[in-house]
Amino acid sequence: MANELKLNNAAMVKIGDILREAREKKGVALAQVHKQTYINVTVLKALEEGKCDTILTQTYIKSYLKKYAHYLGLDIRQLLGEYAVAQPAAAQPAPASVSAVGKVEEKKHINFSKYLPAVKVAGIAVVAIFLVVFVGGKVINLFGAWNASASQAKASRAKGASAMQISIPKSVPLKLSIHVNEPVLVKIKIDGVSILSKVLARGTTETFTAKDRINVYIAKAELAELVLNDKYTIAAGKGLVKNMEITRSGVKTK
Repeated sequence: MANELKLNNAAMVKIGDILREAREKKGVALAQVHKQTYINVTVLKALEEGKCDTILTQTYIKSYLKKYAHYLGLDIRQLLGEYAVAQPAAAQPAPASVSAVGKVEEKKHINFSKYLPAVKVAGIAVVAIFLVVFVGGKVINLFGAWNASASQAKASRAKGASAMQISIPKSVPLKLSIHVNEPVLVKIKIDGVSILSKVLARGTTETFTAKDRINVYIAKAELAELVLNDKYTIAAGKGLVKNMEITRSGVKTK
């Protein structure tokens, strides 16, 4: 495990070196890259230092790598190939041993005649099952209807899990506090206007006030704690939250 982690870290650092050297050769500063690509400077630094996996999900790391590589004129496929090296390799099936191969070959010459009685019993069982299914068709239909209802109920519960009912008077503004336990990319819209898009540092607490609506984007929701109007604790969930919409009547994650 230690060797694998060391290899992963080395691969990420190699990617960062490629990006940094290409940028320096191009003669541009990180601030200029940010203005032209709209990639946050903190994210650019993390990419060049090989530490982007600490603040972004794999999906967004790949997206930013493509965008940055295109800007620098690098081979995007090669860079993504380097990134693939940094990920845990999928387990490969163990090759068959010589003895196992030999057993397979032996099975080809098995005399199946001794299994005929069992085959007959299996045939009788199949006929019996067919009769039960035919006679009990109505029961099976009822079971299918019950199963469909259960699936719908499960879907409804899953949908409800992404919603939270609240009630805030119109005379009271919406006030959202966000505290991050680790560096994470956060984007905020207040009443439809984007006011924040940056990586918040570890331990940072930001407060936002809106008249009617707050939209929240979090790259890793489990790293953030959200409290509305000092009263409602909002469970953001885990992983990427693209659009959490907070209004006076409730919270919905789209």
